Amino acid sequence: MARQLAALGNNVNQLAKRVNQIEFADKDTQERISGDLTRALNGLGEIWRQLT
Repeated sequence: MARQLAALGNNVNQLAKRVNQIEFADKDTQERISGDLTRALNGLGEIWRQLT
């Protein structure tokens, strides 16, 4: 399970990095997507803390 959570966290980080590189989306859209990804990453971190 720890390996799967780490993989999910890595995927979210990669998505966040990609969102910051997108030039065709307007700034508001980028910020909303980035916020969603940040919340997802924080949620994964909370799950990890509860498991350890």
